Amino acid sequence: MIEMDALARERSEKTGETFSDWLQAIEWAAEQESVLQLTDGEFTTLIQHSSSVVYYRQVVEWFEAHRSEGSREQTGFDLLVEFIDESNHSFMDWVKALNTFHQWVEDNKTSVTLKRALGYIQCSSQELKSARGDLSKTVKSYLESHGLE
Repeated sequence: MIEMDALARERSEKTGETFSDWLQAIEWAAEQESVLQLTDGEFTTLIQHSSSVVYYRQVVEWFEAHRSEGSREQTGFDLLVEFIDESNHSFMDWVKALNTFHQWVEDNKTSVTLKRALGYIQCSSQELKSARGDLSKTVKSYLESHGLE
C-alpha cells in the first residue's frame, strides 16, 4: 500500500511546495482511472520524477486523456516509458518536456494525443548530441520554430 503522506512529505521537502498541495494532488491522482491501472511502483516513480505539483497533475491529465481515447492495450505510463527507453534522457527530463509541450498546446488552443506529443518530443531529442542537452528547452524551441509540423 502506498504511503501517500510520506510521498507528499518527500516531494514537499524536495520541491519546496507545500505538503498539503502534494497530498491533495496525490490523492486526486489516485482516484483517476488511468492511475488506478498503475502498479504501486509506477505510481511512486511518477510522483518522484515530477518536479512540481503542476507537472505531476499535467502528466496524470495526459494519461487520463490517453485512456479516454480508447487506448486500452497500453497505459499512458507504459507509453511514456517506451519512449524514454529509446532515448538518452531521464524520466524527469521527459516529464519536464511533456509539460513544456502541454503548455504550448494550451497556449495555442490546440489538442494532441499523448502518443503524438511523445513522438514530437522524441524527434526533438534526436537533435541533441547527448543526454546533457536540455530536452525541455529543445522541445520549446522546436515548437516555437515549427509548430506541430
